[in-house]
Amino acid sequence: MKKFINEKITESQFNDYVKIEAKKQSKKLEKTKLKIASRDKEGELKNIKNIFYNTSSILCIGCRDDSEVIAFKKYFTLARGIDICNKTEEITKIPAENIDTIYKNNEFDLIYSSHSLEHMIYPSDVLKNIRKISKNGFYVILPYEKPLTTPCKKHKVIFNVSFLDNKSKIEDIDAAIKLDFVDLEPYTVSFLKINNLHEIHIAFKW
Repeated sequence: MKKFINEKITESQFNDYVKIEAKKQSKKLEKTKLKIASRDKEGELKNIKNIFYNTSSILCIGCRDDSEVIAFKKYFTLARGIDICNKTEEITKIPAENIDTIYKNNEFDLIYSSHSLEHMIYPSDVLKNIRKISKNGFYVILPYEKPLTTPCKKHKVIFNVSFLDNKSKIEDIDAAIKLDFVDLEPYTVSFLKINNLHEIHIAFKW
C-alpha cells in the first residue's frame, strides 16, 4: 500500500488530521444512508452473514451513521459502530487506530469496513487492531482507484488491490492482497468480488 503519511506524527498532528477528516466525512451521512440501504436491498449484508455463518456480533469501522449498524442488526445479534465524526447510542466516537484501548481481544466475531481504510492515517495499526479484536474475520470494501496513483488528502492510503479490475490475473490479485494485508496474517480469503460500482470486496477468515 502507498501512504500519505509514512512516518509517525505527533499526537497533536494526529488529532488535527482526525478533525479534518471527521469534518469531511460528516458531509456524507445522507449518502451513507442510501448506500447501506442499497447494499441491504441487493443482498450484500445477508451474503456477509452467509460467509461468516457462525458469527453473532459485528463491529462496523468508519460507519459514519447509525443506519449501517442498524442494518446489520437484522443479521447479527450484536452490532456496534465506531467513527470519528459521529457519537450516538450505536456508535462510539474514536479513531480506528485506537480501538484496542476500548475493546478486548476477540471481543467481536466479525469486523466490517466499507470505504474507510483508505482514509486511515496509520492503516497498519488499524489492521493489527482488527486482527486482535475480531475473533473470526474481516470483511472490507475498498474503492477502485486506477486513475489515482499516489495518496492524497482525499485518500491517505492507496491499497494495491485498488488497482485491480475484472481482467486482473489470479496471481496478481493474490500478490496485491498479500502486500496490503500482511498485518492480518494468518488468514484465508473466502470471498473476493470486484463489482461494477468500482469496488473491491474481500472477506478474510481466521
